[in-house]
Amino acid sequence: CGSYAEDVEVDVQLTAVGAQAVEDNQDLKNELAKLTMQIHAMEEAAEAKRQAEVEKEERIAKLEDQVRELSERLDSPGSTDSTQALDTKIADLQSENDGLLGRLTVTTDSYRDLETDHKKLQERLDGVIRALDEVIA
Repeated sequence: CGSYAEDVEVDVQLTAVGAQAVEDNQDLKNELAKLTMQIHAMEEAAEAKRQAEVEKEERIAKLEDQVRELSERLDSPGSTDSTQALDTKIADLQSENDGLLGRLTVTTDSYRDLETDHKKLQERLDGVIRALDEVIA
């Protein structure tokens, strides 16, 4: 058996190791909470982007329907609208459609960037969870 002084020294060392483990565990929990909040924020942003993309796709479909309707009216006999006015309207709608398609592409790229960031954060979170598991073990 060891002397009283050795036992006290071992107890002091174990207490220090335990305190460090508790501090490390708290740091990991804080990092986990921070990463979880970031992931939730990114998921909300991705959902908002997705919803905006859906709305743009609906607008594009509506514009395409309007173009089709105008084309049918133009082709129908006895049309009262002037051909030039219809051509102008069709060109305007097509231009707006092209602009929306461009914005949709930018939104899609942004959404992909968010997904990439989300994956990176998820990997960091997995690392923190593994580290927590190691501290607990």
